[in-house]
Amino acid sequence: MSVQRFVTFEPIQGVFKKAIKPYKSWREGSDMSQKIEIDGEYYRLLRTTRIINKQRFRKVVVCTEEGHIVEDEAITRRCLRPILNITYAEKNKPDLQFLLTQGKKEQHEPMITAFKQIKARLEPILSYAENEAMAFHLHYLKEVYRIQYELSKISRTVLTNLNRFKSMSTDVYSDELMEQHVEALSVWCHLKDESEAILHEDGLRARKEVMKIMRNYEYLKKIRDIDNYFYIIDDIKGSNKVSKRFIRGSKEGRNLFKEWLDFDNGDFTIEKLIYELRHIYSLKMTIDMDVNIFMEKHWALSSNRRFK
Repeated sequence: MSVQRFVTFEPIQGVFKKAIKPYKSWREGSDMSQKIEIDGEYYRLLRTTRIINKQRFRKVVVCTEEGHIVEDEAITRRCLRPILNITYAEKNKPDLQFLLTQGKKEQHEPMITAFKQIKARLEPILSYAENEAMAFHLHYLKEVYRIQYELSKISRTVLTNLNRFKSMSTDVYSDELMEQHVEALSVWCHLKDESEAILHEDGLRARKEVMKIMRNYEYLKKIRDIDNYFYIIDDIKGSNKVSKRFIRGSKEGRNLFKEWLDFDNGDFTIEKLIYELRHIYSLKMTIDMDVNIFMEKHWALSSNRRFK
């Protein structure tokens, strides 16, 4: 049976076996990172894992090249950051691979064209408010295409960087590669947040009104193309379902930020969520939270660690 090991980690050996021994139970496996350079000194992150599947972290501790455990919390936090930036990308790999396929012209232009045609036919008989809703929904469809196209490109970059980590020619994490990885992953996170923000904004400003228009019998007689009618109706229903699922996830994420970063923006509203997605949330904020969680729940020297 093959062992599934986390990207860039390797079997623990030499002085590091002795260093991890006090923190490792007989039911756990262990491995170690490549060298992490901090202020001219080299460190490694040692961790305990499950015996077979070594993807998940249990306990972690930082060690010098001489095999001495580092008790300094600040250095431990700095060593965790690059590893957690890689971890975040690896954890989202299925999403990255899926988004590679979602920015194609043929996936978006038929919907945009169909809605444009219906909008043009209805525009003379709609009210000002109804035309505003139709115009914003068309803007939303175009933005979805633009964002998905950008996401497909940056997803490829992030996946390429992950592969570069796997095939590093040295045993030290490259500062240049890490900077490129964090930059690309930050863009990916921002685009994902913008994709969710425009989805919720369309729900506030357009989708409900557009659905009412599409279900109005007098307007329906003007549409003519029944296939396009159902095409758009199904897309709106799908967007509503996705929006509800994202809102549930965002509420959970908001609670985690509140617990681990003291982030408190008051009671939840969709308007606040849209603002937070566009102007507050970031990869850095997520990694800040993950570092805090690891220091509390996974650091072998923490009195509150999850795994004993």
